[in-house]
Amino acid sequence: MLRKMILPIILLSFAVPSTVVADTATPPVEKLSAAQIVEKNVAARGGLQAWRSVKTMAMSGKLDAGGKRNVQLPFVLEMERTRKTRLELQFNGQTAVQVYDGTNGW
Repeated sequence: MLRKMILPIILLSFAVPSTVVADTATPPVEKLSAAQIVEKNVAARGGLQAWRSVKTMAMSGKLDAGGKRNVQLPFVLEMERTRKTRLELQFNGQTAVQVYDGTNGW
């Protein structure tokens, strides 16, 4: 029984690699400079003028904290041009606030 299986296994071992190589062949990757990558990124996000017109941004989500207990703390981060930031963090029913006005923080 084993002898009957050896020949098909040997034939398949030669056939499979050639089909795998043919199917996984990928076209060459275009090599881009750093400047070209930046240009593509800016264009994909609406252009440089659109980004410069943005005055404020806000992000919200949950931060993992607490090590083994793995507590998730909801937060809101607001940013305004000229380096102003405001971070609100919820913990045990209280809100912690950190603010930076571009010069001083509290």
